[in-house]
Amino acid sequence: MTAEVLRMDREEPESHLVAHVVETLQRGGVAAVPTDTFYGLAVDPVNLRAVDRIYELKTRARHKPLSLLLSETSQSYELARNLDGAFDRLAERFWPGPLTLVVRAGSKLPLRVTANTGNVAIRVPEAPICRAIVSGSACRSLRRRRTLQVCRNAPRRIACSSSSAI
Repeated sequence: MTAEVLRMDREEPESHLVAHVVETLQRGGVAAVPTDTFYGLAVDPVNLRAVDRIYELKTRARHKPLSLLLSETSQSYELARNLDGAFDRLAERFWPGPLTLVVRAGSKLPLRVTANTGNVAIRVPEAPICRAIVSGSACRSLRRRRTLQVCRNAPRRIACSSSSAI
């Protein structure tokens, strides 16, 4: 197991450290990052091997979906379907921030990302480190849709790993 612990400024994350985390994610690695509410394990959501690794690392039941972090509210319309006025009002009032909304997943998301439920939990984070990583995560297959998939309650450290465990 190889894990790096990176110390970042909580208010103004250093761009070279953010870039290092983003590169780790693009290579299929896992990163533990602080969100608005918890620390979370983050991966590229369309890299299904990386998604599987979160389930393995957490020994999480496969029927429990993970959350997607978005860089902006408008991405919701690309990743979800049947969004209504209530969604718009909640997103406008609480995003960026800690509110996670569960919505019907759009056809662009692999079914495995939804844990075969057809639903997806989405959020636009406000936490500066998390926001910087999400904004910088132009994952190869999501160049226009900057997203991270996270699992809450990760270990209380910021770490990046391309190995099988953190």
